[in-house]
Amino acid sequence: MAHATCVATATFSSGRCRLGLDSTHLATAAQRNRAEERIPKRMFVRLSIPNSDKFEMAQTIDISRHGARVASKRSWQPNEHLLLRSLRGNFTSYARVVHCQCLAENSYSLGLEFYNPIGDWTAYAKPPARH
Repeated sequence: MAHATCVATATFSSGRCRLGLDSTHLATAAQRNRAEERIPKRMFVRLSIPNSDKFEMAQTIDISRHGARVASKRSWQPNEHLLLRSLRGNFTSYARVVHCQCLAENSYSLGLEFYNPIGDWTAYAKPPARH
């Protein structure tokens, strides 16, 4: 059975979502189009909207040098920009929401594309020098 090449991830109305296809199919379609493999890695991150006090603590599902899939409690719009910071390590990057897939009520999978990443996912930041 052939799969469609164009996939709608979810439709949103009144803050609720309806799934068009299952997440397995979507992940498979994304992997076929991705030039770089992602590593399954669960890490806590802070997602924030630039120039705003709003933020969310979230968890990665998988990561790569140029992007990540993150489990979020809120719906993000495609092409929305955010700042991602790892809680462990010193990784920070601005990111663009490539897609937002509804998994369940108040549960979303974000596909993020990084730009200007700095640091490392697992390297700890050096503590300030004491004088």
